[in-house]
Amino acid sequence: MENKDSIVPNYERKVSPAALDIYSWLPKTNCKQCSETTCLAFAVKLLLGEQNIINCKPLFTKRYEDKKRIMLNIVEALGYEVPEDFEEKH
Repeated sequence: MENKDSIVPNYERKVSPAALDIYSWLPKTNCKQCSETTCLAFAVKLLLGEQNIINCKPLFTKRYEDKKRIMLNIVEALGYEVPEDFEEKH
């Protein structure tokens, strides 16, 4: 507790993305490979921590490389992890 006086509070408000924000960066194929009915349903469950980004198979294809990078940053900002070896392989 010696450092108690040197702690500076951070009053910045963290803003979480909305499900529609996450959805906008998904492939929007509604392929159901993630076991959800739609990509929007996947986005909602991802936001709630009930899904994992690695379950979005199309996102990890060459076609969606740019969206993948953005989504991995979003997922990291939300506090979730993606195994590094998965990112490299896909």
